[in-house]
Amino acid sequence: METPESREQVDILVKCKYLIPIVPFGIEYKDYAIAVKNQRILKICPQTEASSRYRAGKEYDLKHHLIMPGLVNSQVCASMRLLKGLTSDLKRQTWLTEYVRPLEQKILNADFVRDGAKLAISEMIKSGTTCYADMYFFPNVSAAIAREIGVRSQIGFPVFDESSGRSADSYIHEGLKLHDSCKNQLLTKIAFAIDSINMLDSETLSLIATYANELDLPIRIRLHENANEKPVSVNRFGSRPLERLIELGMLQPQTQLAHMIKIDAHDIQLLKNNGCHIIACPESNLKLDNGFCPIEELLVHGINVGLGTESSACNTSLDLLGGIKIVNLLTKGFSKDSSFFDGHQSLQMATLNGARSLNWQDQIGSLESGKFADFIAIDIRNIDCFSTTNMASSIVYGSSGSDVSHCWVGGKALMENSVLKTIRESDLVNVREKWGQKLHLARSTLKGNRNL
Repeated sequence: METPESREQVDILVKCKYLIPIVPFGIEYKDYAIAVKNQRILKICPQTEASSRYRAGKEYDLKHHLIMPGLVNSQVCASMRLLKGLTSDLKRQTWLTEYVRPLEQKILNADFVRDGAKLAISEMIKSGTTCYADMYFFPNVSAAIAREIGVRSQIGFPVFDESSGRSADSYIHEGLKLHDSCKNQLLTKIAFAIDSINMLDSETLSLIATYANELDLPIRIRLHENANEKPVSVNRFGSRPLERLIELGMLQPQTQLAHMIKIDAHDIQLLKNNGCHIIACPESNLKLDNGFCPIEELLVHGINVGLGTESSACNTSLDLLGGIKIVNLLTKGFSKDSSFFDGHQSLQMATLNGARSLNWQDQIGSLESGKFADFIAIDIRNIDCFSTTNMASSIVYGSSGSDVSHCWVGGKALMENSVLKTIRESDLVNVREKWGQKLHLARSTLKGNRNL
């Protein structure tokens, strides 16, 4: 006879109405449960089986919820959350050179990065993101805050040229120290982060490629973000951006290329041949009128495409779940095929594809036994477009980040019933008020601040 003592002890047991594991692809389970032990998924099975096999330190009975993997925001400048709503309806170059960069020169410091990261991470957790790829200044500060809160992150350390007031070598060696300090961290990976290859000489890029190969370090690059990059590269270096990266040994399987608008068939073939990853940031690109990454062409050619929001300064939202609908509709429109890119493909882009782009696919991105227990719960009572026959479609077309009610990373609850567990929300209010005053003072001194 079975007794409570004969059941296996687990850390948490989460029961739910629906479950989308991402792997196997296209599968949706009903009345299932996830057993978590030692930060990892032990078993995914029907609730009746789970109740008979396991006893949990804590059990969640989510009768009106769907469970799926946590979202992976593959490109974001987290600390720029403090600049949310900075400007509206400006061209990218005007937005960047007349507003963002001058304001950063006045206020950017470690405190700015720390407080901005707290706000960004809280917004991402509340909208279902459990892992993000950051790209900003003071990466050591960003890494510490992410670990403190308990979210998974790939922290990119920036490399600039001498025009920034420092040598490229100093940026590289500072980043390598950060890499060494994070080697044994389960929550943190480190990557090179390059804002523009046109701003770095070939010697620096070759050095980065060498370190990336020796240390198996990812390289994240903003590339083809606007129409000017290609002609500038040809005029200055004699080759197109992707060709230059190949010449310098930088187009590798661990290379992550963010944005990638204005690309042609030749570019796509180079991407396919070199096995690198693309991170589409459609909301940011559309808001700044840069264009749109040809997601459908990339997917057809077997190129992995993850999804990013970019910064709050240009996107105004870090709600990756809410952005999936835009990606889905635009991709259908460009492909001229309404059957292309269905709900499950959309969710896979924001989860497993993102994990692949960060080289974390063996640990996160899908709900499978042995992977880290990074998953979210969505309250389906709030979904406008509700169908019990295709929950993936219901989530893509009818939900947003506000429908996310619970969030776990490594089996640790970062949010329960829409309440953050590792961040005090009262502290966030104080942060917003403090920086609101500082930003108001700083931007009042900027010339041409009509849109601030």
